[in-house]
Amino acid sequence: MPTLSQARDAFQQRLLTYLYRGSESSSLVLKGGAAMRVLTESARYTMDLDFDHDPHRSLASLQKTVRTAIERALHGSGLVEASISESKQTDTSRAGRFSGRMDAGEPLHLTVEVSRRHAPDR
Repeated sequence: MPTLSQARDAFQQRLLTYLYRGSESSSLVLKGGAAMRVLTESARYTMDLDFDHDPHRSLASLQKTVRTAIERALHGSGLVEASISESKQTDTSRAGRFSGRMDAGEPLHLTVEVSRRHAPDR
């Protein structure tokens, strides 16, 4: 039976797969601990997924893309009692929180935050 960290990691991988399969994926840039894990093949687990995205894309469209990817990632994940909530909604960022339970009953939580800020001047 997988540990909580392994289950979270597997769900994050499923979610990233669905996010980057879609036609809107080119507007998302993975950042933070998850990006470091992908780039360096680090064994460090992360509790959340952070993204930047094209500031010209509407937040509503982006929110729909993320929610759809979470729903797709849930199918076949082995997680039960899943729920999705939008916890942070500002002009520059959106955060959603996913909660579910593993087969053994352990809770699994994941935050997905997407920021849309302009690139800094060089």
